[in-house]
Amino acid sequence: MAKKENMVIGISLVILLIAVGISYQNYQNAKQAKKQIDELNIVIEQKNTQIIKLIKSIKRR
Repeated sequence: MAKKENMVIGISLVILLIAVGISYQNYQNAKQAKKQIDELNIVIEQKNTQIIKLIKSIKRR
């Protein structure tokens, strides 16, 4: 009986470790995605600034 309980505990631990590994990988992917979004927002803001400067330049002419 104890052998079956140990097998169940062992299998449960393996499943738990796999779930933790997948969760950690998803967390790392989410961090990378957030970093990329922040970088894109910076680029968009720079482009918006350039567009505003061009519009002002065109209106002056």
